[in-house]
Amino acid sequence: MLVIWVVLRFGLKNGESLTCEEMLKAICLNSANDCVYAMAEHLAGSEEEFVARMNTKAKSLGMHNTTFKNCHRFR
Repeated sequence: MLVIWVVLRFGLKNGESLTCEEMLKAICLNSANDCVYAMAEHLAGSEEEFVARMNTKAKSLGMHNTTFKNCHRFR
């Protein structure tokens, strides 16, 4: 279970728990940025580290003109 520490678009409450499957569904179907942040923190320890990992992966895939600034699609 992941524990949510932020309240954004999906309306999750501080300390509320969801399974990874529930989080992924919320992210894919509702663009739930609160779930995106929670997953990033769970997987990498922080959003900043998650973004660094995304950029490293992009470069390894040959995506040299791609730079992620955050873990969601908004600026």
